[in-house]
Amino acid sequence: MKNCINIFALSVLGAALVACSSNDDSVEQITTQPQPNTTYTLNVNVSKSNSGITRALTEDGTTMNATWATTENIYVKNGDVWCVNALHPQTAEASSTLKGFIKGTEFSATAGHNTLNLYFPRQWDGEPDYTGQNGTLSDIAEKFDYATAGPITITGVNEETKVVNLSYGSPLKFDNLQAIVKFILKNDGSEINPSSLSIKVGDVEIASLTNLAGNTNTLYAAIPGSNDSRNITLIATVGGTNYTFTKSSVTLKNGLYYIIEVDFKQQV
Repeated sequence: MKNCINIFALSVLGAALVACSSNDDSVEQITTQPQPNTTYTLNVNVSKSNSGITRALTEDGTTMNATWATTENIYVKNGDVWCVNALHPQTAEASSTLKGFIKGTEFSATAGHNTLNLYFPRQWDGEPDYTGQNGTLSDIAEKFDYATAGPITITGVNEETKVVNLSYGSPLKFDNLQAIVKFILKNDGSEINPSSLSIKVGDVEIASLTNLAGNTNTLYAAIPGSNDSRNITLIATVGGTNYTFTKSSVTLKNGLYYIIEVDFKQQV
């Protein structure tokens, strides 16, 4: 009885996000008179590079391609405070500008109020949640492709236009918090189409696919990566049968794309 698993780190995914914008209402410069209800404009230049991934994910052979989607929401955190509204890519290309009309916090060049961080794909605190994936790239891109960028320093606020002046490495790049894995699942060489797939390190489930779309043995999963090797167990459920595979010394790094072919042995 032989268990086979081939892991190929295929390519670093394109990444980067970030931008902020605000507009309209005139208000006194916030440096001296903080006005959290004032709307400010933020603009951040971003590009897809070798450091991560974002929403519009497509597979091209052994490469994962990423471009911006203009419907994406990138959220801004000023210190410990979430800003109201979000930033949006202005073009659906590898390089773009994030822009948004942001309020709900004090924008100021004053220390203690001048550091921003960006989050994608949604506002979240604590550890990212990788449960409930459906095995598709579109689902990962929309819900599970966690990435952060920053810090960005506020250097000033234009008193008339309310445009916030920012200092950051341009274009800004995001750090991804997971690897993207393409699983090809078989049992004794034959395809299996599971209704769920659990991914564990030891006894701890780190990711799960429970809302699988369609009958297929090829599934995509977002999995929190690590620079250290770990023992990973996969449990695929087909009807009332569980197929289990354990592989020791597996290293999946954040921001990378892998193809993993698994040949399970049936375990009822």
